[in-house]
Amino acid sequence: AGVDLYDAKASFVSNKVIKIVAGEDSEQITADTIVINTGAISNRLPIPGLKESKNVFDSTGIQKLETLPQRLGIIGGGNIGLEFASLYANLGSKVTVFETANRILPREEDIVAQLAKEYMEEDGVSFVLNAQINALENDEDDNVILSNHGQKMSFDAVLYATGRKP
Repeated sequence: AGVDLYDAKASFVSNKVIKIVAGEDSEQITADTIVINTGAISNRLPIPGLKESKNVFDSTGIQKLETLPQRLGIIGGGNIGLEFASLYANLGSKVTVFETANRILPREEDIVAQLAKEYMEEDGVSFVLNAQINALENDEDDNVILSNHGQKMSFDAVLYATGRKP
């Protein structure tokens, strides 16, 4: 498609010139358009137990599940969280989305957020707004126990969809 792809470390030498290094190999490349894709990782909030608990996934990890969770909790009511909520609800999971704001899609217009919530509720997705996730932990069966404002709920899996960063 007219694109050259390099899997290497890159740095700009000057305008429209980059130096790429892969192992012992080094090369300078000149181009009118240069795109450096640094990738991104999930933003992990400092919620006690989020990192240590079993069956807690980011948006990459949840795609590797081999069995459908019957009960899926999703932390984050933004685009990524809602995409997975819709997918898993349509596959048959009972999905609950936890959003810290007073509505989902907090960056979108109110009417868009309201319509999205209504359509998703018709598909069986439940929402907990103004959530405050205090902790995650596993019970003896490796279910994920999510504590919201001190109230505990049990899930087979939890997705944290709290943004991405480079």
